Amino acid sequence: VRRCSNANALSEGKHVHAHIIRRGYDRYTFIGNLLIQMYGNCGSLEHARSVFDNLGQRNVHSWNIMLAAYVRNGRLEDAINVFDEMPRRNVVSWTTVIAAYAQSSNGEKALEMFRQMQSQGIKPNRITFISVLDAC
Repeated sequence: VRRCSNANALSEGKHVHAHIIRRGYDRYTFIGNLLIQMYGNCGSLEHARSVFDNLGQRNVHSWNIMLAAYVRNGRLEDAINVFDEMPRRNVVSWTTVIAAYAQSSNGEKALEMFRQMQSQGIKPNRITFISVLDAC
């Protein structure tokens, strides 16, 4: 799955996914996360979302991967919807949204998100600060 993801090999990735389903491995969160990432990297957001929606046990990584897939493919509104639905957020979640706003020339919103992140007790990392600087 990772090779398909890194090579943007959507067709091969779909074949691997079918094999995973036949073997019953699709119920594992780790495998589902890899599939979401692969489909997102290949630009197939409908497939990524389908895997995400059918994932029995989502963790914060599942949510972050789906969030990043939307951001990577320029779907900021969908990304924000995922962010708003997240049951739990970490520094990666917040930084992804801050960077997305900064890169879409919405520096004010990026800074507002940074302030919200801090008010919720999430400590920024280096990448967060770089994203905030990009927003200025």
